[in-house]
Amino acid sequence: MVVTLQVGIPGGIELILLPVLLLVPLIVAYWVYRDATRHGISYAPAWALATFALLLAGVVLGLLTLVAYLVVREKRSVRPTRPVA
Repeated sequence: MVVTLQVGIPGGIELILLPVLLLVPLIVAYWVYRDATRHGISYAPAWALATFALLLAGVVLGLLTLVAYLVVREKRSVRPTRPVA
């Protein structure tokens, strides 16, 4: 007697989850980069890369990086994006 232990399409739900698992860290890293450049942080690419890599490595590490960035960011003021009239 043969018992099937697995049913469904090979790679069904995984093919949907994989882009989401890559897209969320990419969006968060892009936001960190844009926000860091807006705040005048010269090492904005490093923050973005660290956030992306650590969010891929694990949610807890990525969230710790994001919190660390937000703490460092608070020490700087926002540069105006348009001239003040």
